[in-house]
Amino acid sequence: MVKTEKTPFGIASQVSSCPKCSGNGKVITDACRRCNGHGQIKSKRSMRVVIPPGVSDGVFMRLRGEGSIDKTRSIAGDLFLAIHVEEEHGISRDGLNLCSKVEVDYTEAILGTVTKVKTVEGIKDLKIPPGCQPGDTLKIENMGVPNMSKPHERGDHHFFVNVRIPKNISNEERDLLKALASIRTTSMEHSVPSDGYPQRSASNLWKSVKNIFRQKQSGERFASMNAETPALAHSSNLLPVSVSAILFIACIMALVKTTQCTFHKKKATDMTQSFLQGKYYQ
Repeated sequence: MVKTEKTPFGIASQVSSCPKCSGNGKVITDACRRCNGHGQIKSKRSMRVVIPPGVSDGVFMRLRGEGSIDKTRSIAGDLFLAIHVEEEHGISRDGLNLCSKVEVDYTEAILGTVTKVKTVEGIKDLKIPPGCQPGDTLKIENMGVPNMSKPHERGDHHFFVNVRIPKNISNEERDLLKALASIRTTSMEHSVPSDGYPQRSASNLWKSVKNIFRQKQSGERFASMNAETPALAHSSNLLPVSVSAILFIACIMALVKTTQCTFHKKKATDMTQSFLQGKYYQ
């Protein structure tokens, strides 16, 4: 609606909406009782929404045509849903992987067992290998969260092992554990490496060196010890072996043990015999 007025400064025009139709150009004479002539009403309804697998917490999901209607264009807007993912008790999420804790008895950790664990697909069997240590991680493959961009890909379900150690044990259990500790101590002292020859510890080598010094002072050993000269010398004379040569061999053995280099027993014997035969004096 245009209204024109003549003023001392000239002609002024004023444009305003019609008070009856509010600029729509139409006047509703028989208005609907439910919408009061607006053409729409507010209502609530339930609808089924498909949530894609692998969705994360806080993601917005868009539903087209489920929003409010624009009066001027008569087009319905979109509805945005904020998704909140509730965590399952005892199961946490780390990207596409799921994490849980599993507790086993110390005997089960030593001997190994198969225990029941909770997954997103129900109760599954988890194999505990023998010798499992506290804090070790075991997993069930393809039991994690699916990848939204690649639905055929799926994460794993990781389980952190917690070994239960009892605080109170019976006398029978205590006796059995003491016997087991004694057996393990004995087996460690007489351990045999993969080459089939027993190893001498560094403490035993040091004791051997100290015994040599004591016997040197007492003069009971190596006092009359002699060895034949090598065949290359073509002589049958005997060459006395000094105590320093024996100490030199003991130092070599200690050095080899310190650097963790295991020599074959036969090779060590050949080297000692060669040294006693005078090859190192040439």
